[in-house]
Amino acid sequence: MSVIIEVGGSAVSAPYLSPCEKTCLLMIAEGQTLAEIGLALDLRESEVESVLSAAGEKLGAHSRLHAISLAMLKGHLDYENAKPD
Repeated sequence: MSVIIEVGGSAVSAPYLSPCEKTCLLMIAEGQTLAEIGLALDLRESEVESVLSAAGEKLGAHSRLHAISLAMLKGHLDYENAKPD
């Protein structure tokens, strides 16, 4: 499933990422560990790993860093405006 989003004034198609997938990617980008993300989201580490893998697969990423980059480029993550707790 994909969604149409606006990036730089142009409409583009991007894979749908769930709110949990976006949150996990953002938390990884902030340098949090799987354990820290799991505690924050009430998930087991293995569940966090599965969420990150699913997001990476949807984005066609080869690594977590690649997934974060693609999510940002496709408008899923707005890291500049992210606020830490």
